[in-house]
Amino acid sequence: MRTKRVAPQRQLHIRPALLTAAWVLHKGPRAARCTIWSHPLGFELRLVCDGSLPRIRTCRTPEGMVQLQARWRAAMEAQGWSRKSQGTPAGILFPRARGKGSRARA
Repeated sequence: MRTKRVAPQRQLHIRPALLTAAWVLHKGPRAARCTIWSHPLGFELRLVCDGSLPRIRTCRTPEGMVQLQARWRAAMEAQGWSRKSQGTPAGILFPRARGKGSRARA
């Protein structure tokens, strides 16, 4: 009989680290914050509305993480939530590369 191989226990108990806040949405006095955390399998997204229990999902790839947080934000904006600041949260983690022709010329 074969036994299943599992990850060593020390890898399962690595403390997550906050990487960045993806966005904050507001609806009246309420606020919802989506944050991105490190995770042994990739990234962990946490959505917390007014200190309630967080909605947590794990994404293995940066692309999956960007898509998931965008879906969450679009669903909340469809319900009347809005951003008060005009920041670009994806640019925090994934800044656009500058090429020769991308600089503004004086």
